[in-house]
Amino acid sequence: MHIPPFRTGRLQRCCSQSFSRTTWLSFLLLGSLLFLPACQQPSRTPSSSPSSPRPLNTPANERLSLLNLHMFDEFHGWSTSADGVRVLRTTHGPTSWQEVTPPHTASSSSDSSYIHTATFLDMQHAWVVWPITTMRGGILITRTLDGGDTWQHITLSIQNAIVRQISFLTPQIGWLLLERNNPHQHASELELLQTRDGGATWTPASRPDTRANKQNIPNGLKSSFSFISPSTGWLIGSALYCKTQDGGQTWQKQTLPFPLKRHEHITIHSPIFLNKQDGILPVSFVIPGTAILNLYLTHDGGNTWQRTTPIPGIATALATLGPRSIWAAGLTNQGVELYVTQDSALSWKRTSFTPQRPLTSIAQLQFATPQKGWLLAYAQSETVLYQSFDGGNSWQLVIPILQQPLT
Repeated sequence: MHIPPFRTGRLQRCCSQSFSRTTWLSFLLLGSLLFLPACQQPSRTPSSSPSSPRPLNTPANERLSLLNLHMFDEFHGWSTSADGVRVLRTTHGPTSWQEVTPPHTASSSSDSSYIHTATFLDMQHAWVVWPITTMRGGILITRTLDGGDTWQHITLSIQNAIVRQISFLTPQIGWLLLERNNPHQHASELELLQTRDGGATWTPASRPDTRANKQNIPNGLKSSFSFISPSTGWLIGSALYCKTQDGGQTWQKQTLPFPLKRHEHITIHSPIFLNKQDGILPVSFVIPGTAILNLYLTHDGGNTWQRTTPIPGIATALATLGPRSIWAAGLTNQGVELYVTQDSALSWKRTSFTPQRPLTSIAQLQFATPQKGWLLAYAQSETVLYQSFDGGNSWQLVIPILQQPLT
């Protein structure tokens, strides 16, 4: 039985959220990577430039298809467009957006014309990754320190690598997860880079596992990471769950209290930490005939995890405002099923609604208050946005609009 890609979301408070998949922390891979000197120093000094103006042929108040949603409260947040070429910012809620795309990246004739992944720390700090598609290759990171008014460009001369995730804990400290195929091992390997100057320079935090050092990133581990401090973080991949306490230099495999029932498949998703102590770890189980989602809770910074009451249905998106208030959503033949708990997943209440048009998958679920939330979903070739004002009991279709800039 196939488990659909899983996405998690929470109101952003203390650390950045990234997407490359969508991000909220979505859950849908690097040779014996000999790190190039250019990975330690960018090929040129970051220089500031203003955001690109909206193209003249773009209609005012254009309807948008959003790839992701990163709201810090009811009104303030970031997004990127589903076509992968626009960076968007709002101060009026997710139905009204302004374009703040970095210059020299929004044109299809550019050598870095589409967004690969991004992370948003707060309303001022954002980092967007663009692959360089010319023969010279490499990775372009654009960062803003002023809410998208100006952007700095940082080029890393890394060849044949894919950025799986970028995330920042503070405006200075962040990590970059890379993947490259190893032709000698017929497998993909990961390497984690770290920055302590806001992304201007990057150095290896850990390398792929070798016979000489079995505490590096295990070969084949493919997914995402999450840090709650400069030293403590987790790396997730299928049924693998690893923890670091030295900023990513070494990793130790962790164990979880799995149920005793026979299961055909386990998928561990990236943890959602609400602060340095309280966190939620979603785990999908496939048992004969069905799939379930179990949430594990920690109140000691991830040292121990307690299993909660399983969600009685297929959930592929998760949202939380705290360890007690959690929402989970999934698709059925009848529409959208939503499960809500207000007692730390001891019990679940089920609601459902039928969308106005057929949905193919849920991209994201997020709540800004106990009453107000959003559900972003795919409907064929575009995304649609639903909004709730009553904690998820009912939903209304809303239309995100690109506002004309003030002149």
